[in-house]
Amino acid sequence: TKMERYEKAQEYFQLCFEDYKEYLSTEDHAHLFNKQAFLYQTLGQDEKAEEAYLEGLQISEKYDYKSISQENHLALYKIYRSRGETGKAIKHLEVSNKLINYIQTAEKSQRIAEMQFQYEVERGERKIEELRYSRNRLFFYSISFILAVVVAFLFYTNSIRVKNNKALLRKNEEFESQNKKLEESN
Repeated sequence: TKMERYEKAQEYFQLCFEDYKEYLSTEDHAHLFNKQAFLYQTLGQDEKAEEAYLEGLQISEKYDYKSISQENHLALYKIYRSRGETGKAIKHLEVSNKLINYIQTAEKSQRIAEMQFQYEVERGERKIEELRYSRNRLFFYSISFILAVVVAFLFYTNSIRVKNNKALLRKNEEFESQNKKLEESN
């Protein structure tokens, strides 16, 4: 039955508090008190629930666990409101609301910081890509210029060779012509 499961859960909570306390972080400890208090509250044991919420609240406030503190304040508000203890209820509700606002503001600030970081990373990556593109373009232009100089040099040397060949050919023709004249004269 449901009641048996609650009793079994209560046994597990006690086991955690007694045997595994040294293995729990302070945050886990605060959460454990919160869950145990909720169990007590579900069973209609508001006094025990109040004690457990106050224990969890003490730990969560000492170590600045805002989310757990907010949950405990809200639960205490509900307990005190149901008892008709309006002053205590309002006090815990006000603190719970302040913590909610603080948590939401902190989450928004964190999201904004993450978005700014993401923007800076993306901007840096774009800048890197632009620099790579510029470097590649410069490399391409440098290679193109060097190739153009080599091609121009080859054309120039080829044209000089052609001129020299023509000049040599003319000289050869002159020598042959002079040779023929010398042979004819002899």
